Amino acid sequence: MKIMLPSIVNEKEGNLMVDRPSFDIETGHLNNRRFVIRDGVRRDKPFYSRLYTLTEIRELLRQAGLKIDQVMRGWDGKPLALDSRRMIIIARKYGEHE
Repeated sequence: MKIMLPSIVNEKEGNLMVDRPSFDIETGHLNNRRFVIRDGVRRDKPFYSRLYTLTEIRELLRQAGLKIDQVMRGWDGKPLALDSRRMIIIARKYGEHE
C-alpha cells in the first residue's frame, strides 16, 4: 500500500471537503474522518471501507465454489502489483472448462 497522506482537501465553489484517512491493519478497515464545510456550516461524515487482500478474496471465492482464473491491476490486463490502484478478478465455478 502506498503511504497515506494525513489529509486530503477538496474545494468546490467555496465549500470544503476534508478527508483524514487512517488504516487499521487488524480489521482491514480504511477509516476516514471526513468533514464537509458548506455555506460556513461543518458536518462530520465519517465512514470506513473494508479492504481485502487477494488471499482473503481467494478464500471467500473458494467458499462460494469459485476459482480465480486471472488477477489484474486494471482493465489493461497487466498483473497486480503493490502500487496497483484496483484489483480486477476473473473467477469461475469449479469444474467449468477445466
